[in-house]
Parts: sequence; structure tokens; C-alpha cells
Amino acid sequence: MPGPWATLGLELAFEEASTIELSAENGDKVQLFGKGHRYFDFCRRHSTAIVPLFEVDAFDEARAELASGGAELLGEPESDDVWTWLNFRGPDGNVYSLGTRRT
Repeated sequence: MPGPWATLGLELAFEEASTIELSAENGDKVQLFGKGHRYFDFCRRHSTAIVPLFEVDAFDEARAELASGGAELLGEPESDDVWTWLNFRGPDGNVYSLGTRRT
């Protein structure tokens, strides 16, 4: 039986104990974190509920541009099997992520 997200035209990309990733038909993805996941706690610490990730091809160049443009880098880059990403606070005070797919 399809999950409730299917009514939104989303497919389950993966599901773990405290996170789920959904994929839209155009390839866009939405990842949700629940209590107990470290990014749920990260969002609480930084008073944010939504953290958009901007995908880039040249991660190091984009990171340097953010730093020189006055963005507050929130820690060091992190990686998993698919992504390398970095969280930052923009000049507007909101938290964002910059990421690139690992090849």
C-alpha cells in the first residue's frame, strides 16, 4: 500500500528510523527528520524548521564564495555515501545547506 505522500505525487526514496526522503517526479527530493535524528536537533538549536539544500557542481568554489560573501559557516563539510554538504547561515539570518553529489 502506498504511503500518504503518494497522494502528493511523491515516491519513497528511503526510510530509516528517524528520517525519510521523498522524491518528486522531476527529481527534486525532500528529506524529513524526526526526533532523535541529529539534524532534527540541529534545526532546533538554530531555530529553524526548513533547511533548503542548494546543489552545486563546484563545492569548494561555492564554499569559498559563501565565506567571502559574509555567510556564517556552521561547522565543517560532512559527507555520506551520496552527498557532501555544508550548513550555513545566510545574511538574511536563515539556515541553508550547500551540497554536491559524490561521484
